[in-house]
Amino acid sequence: MSILFLIVFVTFGVIIVNDKTSFLMIPKVEEKINNYLTEKYKEELGEFHKEDVQYNQLKFQQKIISNKNENLYFYIYYQNKKITDTYQEDYVEGNSIFSFLKKEITSNIEKKTKENYQITLTDTLDTYSKDMQEKIVKSTEPETLSIYNLESQLEIDYFTPSKITKKISNFIEGLENKNITPKSYCFILSNKKKKLEISNITKELIESNELESLISDIINNKKSNLVDIYQITYKYLN
Repeated sequence: MSILFLIVFVTFGVIIVNDKTSFLMIPKVEEKINNYLTEKYKEELGEFHKEDVQYNQLKFQQKIISNKNENLYFYIYYQNKKITDTYQEDYVEGNSIFSFLKKEITSNIEKKTKENYQITLTDTLDTYSKDMQEKIVKSTEPETLSIYNLESQLEIDYFTPSKITKKISNFIEGLENKNITPKSYCFILSNKKKKLEISNITKELIESNELESLISDIINNKKSNLVDIYQITYKYLN
């Protein structure tokens, strides 16, 4: 018991000393981080603002936030006399804002449809044009932007091309009437005997009037050029 007490006492003592020492180091660390930010991101300095330096989990960190959207940010870390940051993945590629947008899109769609759908953002922020990046960063209705895939399960009485095509077309039309416009869809079609997953259904495919032919090729196990043209993937789940 004495040894255990000594270990606990020393451990907490070290933690307290580290916390107090780290607090005293914050001004110096902040200066180092500021120099790092100024040197490495000189041209971007006007784009963002900073939170105070914090000490968390044995390292110092500062959150750097876009002036255009509080949900677009990255971190600079200082630990063991080394400075690292998450600029590329969180700010350039947009991981920070896309994490927020995924929740926002899911929530907004649920409010409009009373249904909960699986949402996946399809690309990174830097793959879009500058104009589209502006729309993404400033949007208050991200469900209207074609930047995500929506997955839905549809019950089908009969696996025929016409019925499946009508079911999918009606579903997409219903969402568009509510101003919900994904980039692509993944449908899991099922009845008592079959379950078929078809991915990458797009508005372009719907408007081409070739959806029924593509569905026919799939359910009849026919080699299809349309699958390649529209980059469709599919598989039976049972």
